[in-house]
Amino acid sequence: MDDFRKSSPQRRTNISNRNKYVDYKPELREDFHQRCGYCGDHDFFRETYYEIDHFIPTSLEKSGLNIYTNLNIYTNLVYSCRSCNNSKRNKWPTGNPQKANDGVEGWIDPCDPLYSHQFERLSDGSIRAISKLGGVDVVCIKPRESISSVNLETRRN
Repeated sequence: MDDFRKSSPQRRTNISNRNKYVDYKPELREDFHQRCGYCGDHDFFRETYYEIDHFIPTSLEKSGLNIYTNLNIYTNLVYSCRSCNNSKRNKWPTGNPQKANDGVEGWIDPCDPLYSHQFERLSDGSIRAISKLGGVDVVCIKPRESISSVNLETRRN
């Protein structure tokens, strides 16, 4: 199956630790091919409006629910457009920081090869969920009941 984002992002593994997670932005931008990890939107002339999402939200760390001591590590960061980052925010549907999804509800890391199998890009450029899990993933923005109506129908690659 083709990746609806043109190419799947892949985080580098040989990156030195940084004091601030925002200092990873240049490398994330490159690893994510200058595209939002969730929706695939390109950052042409809008790099300023692209942000860094914490895949596992830092709110879990602050609430004591997280087993990780530092969620600012490179492997937990996603280059994200403002729309997707604001839509995901601190949501973590499973409630379990060790479990991103249960096969029906939750998130899939955009660098996971399974991510691209949850969606398809239609001829008009819109994105449609093609699985139940895709219907609730970040790219859908809306709750599961709107699986056929993805909130990115105006986005183009």
